[in-house]
Amino acid sequence: QHGAAGFGHPSYLEMMREMQRIGTPFFEGGSEPEQADEWRQRLERNFSSVRCPEEYRVELAVHYLSGDAHLWWRSIVTRRAMWTWGEFLAEFNAKYFPQEARDRF
Repeated sequence: QHGAAGFGHPSYLEMMREMQRIGTPFFEGGSEPEQADEWRQRLERNFSSVRCPEEYRVELAVHYLSGDAHLWWRSIVTRRAMWTWGEFLAEFNAKYFPQEARDRF
């Protein structure tokens, strides 16, 4: 049974439990684009595996930021009221996976 609303839509807390259950890693930031890329790919794979609805993805991703990465997010989150998953990824990539690193992959 998924979600209080019925309709098979899982709750945010159910998604958080599923993400924990499958071992979603935390990301602390740092200057290694490879680590950022690996975390981002793992996160997207986990979202897909647990069928995570789009509207929960930013909040769940932020939950898995720690250390410098969490401080970075706190510094930019005030720029807009709502963040889409695409907007989060664009900011994350700009910070941790710059164009020159993307060109190498």
